[in-house]
Amino acid sequence: MNNETKPLNELDLIEVIRVILKNRRLIITIVTISAIAAVVYSLLTPQIWQSEASFYALSDKGTELAVTGTSMDKLARDLLEQNMQNETMTVIDIMNSRRLSEEVIRRFALIDYFKLKDPDPLANMDDALKKLNKLVHIDFNEDNYLIHMKVESKYKDLSRDIADFYLKRLEEYLGQNRMVKGKRNRIFLEGRVNEIFNSIDSLQIAIRDFKTSHNAVDLKEQSSQLIAQYSDLMASKMKLEIALELARSNYPPSSTIVQDIEAQLLTTGNQIRSLERADKDAPNRFQLDLSRLPSLSADLARMQMNLDILSVVHDYVRPEYEKALLEEQKNMPQLELLDTPREAGRRIRPRRALICIITVIMAGIFSILLAIIKETLLSQPERLRDLKDQLYEKQDSEH
Repeated sequence: MNNETKPLNELDLIEVIRVILKNRRLIITIVTISAIAAVVYSLLTPQIWQSEASFYALSDKGTELAVTGTSMDKLARDLLEQNMQNETMTVIDIMNSRRLSEEVIRRFALIDYFKLKDPDPLANMDDALKKLNKLVHIDFNEDNYLIHMKVESKYKDLSRDIADFYLKRLEEYLGQNRMVKGKRNRIFLEGRVNEIFNSIDSLQIAIRDFKTSHNAVDLKEQSSQLIAQYSDLMASKMKLEIALELARSNYPPSSTIVQDIEAQLLTTGNQIRSLERADKDAPNRFQLDLSRLPSLSADLARMQMNLDILSVVHDYVRPEYEKALLEEQKNMPQLELLDTPREAGRRIRPRRALICIITVIMAGIFSILLAIIKETLLSQPERLRDLKDQLYEKQDSEH
């Protein structure tokens, strides 16, 4: 009688326990089968191992700003944060680039690892690029711009080697391939320094051989002064030419810096031509002085003059080269590694114990619900009839 008056939506705990005990074999069977399936699945699923690396991408310029951060105003702090953000995003873009991704795929034969069998190699590469995004995860902390890289694969050493390769290629790219203003100036000045140094070395050897073979003597005081004057002008001209090339590579032609150097170069050229060109009523002073010297002394003077010119230019170019080298290092992001990749000690997937526990719990809940439904259908047909009557009455009232 109590069962007849009990609401249909009320669930008696004692009744549930009775149903569980009555259908315990069904429940135990479902839970056992599910547990066995979970164990088999966890054993057959490939083990996934993870290797991690954490690092900053900082330049010397950013480091200098950070050191003086206690005395910076808001604008300087914003510039520092913007600089760190730009360098971080640059590094992440390089690591996510298609060029580096394809290099990783070819280096570690990931097409075979992913079991891609398309006859078209380009199609295999495109599919491998998509799968690589699931193998390599790169993100950064927005608070301190710490870059974190995770590599997950079926082999411990493969995960570590891929992470190492990313860091190695990233350092090579930042140090060799990325072009910044300081590097562009350094490359130009490096070529000029080497060229001037080789010329000086050749002239020093030629002067030594010349003096040894011809017993050359020093030039007259007047010739020395004239040559020194000409050498200074030629050295000034070469320095201005180098400065003009650097200015043109960094500033537009309309810049006042470029125009000022061009004006100085024009004035120096006129002074040189005035020394080399004689008036109508007077002989060419520079050529006349050299022509009056003995031929051997004239040859020695010319070599010494060229050596003096190149020495002055070298003394000017060398500090500029070292300055450009330092500027390149300041502007070039460097990797500051916090955590280097290593082989994992524990796999990250599959978590066999967790899989088995969750599967058993879900199977137990499902089997109990199944037993309750079965018991309701078979043992309480009158409650089902009441439920049907209530549904029909509700439909009739709606109509």
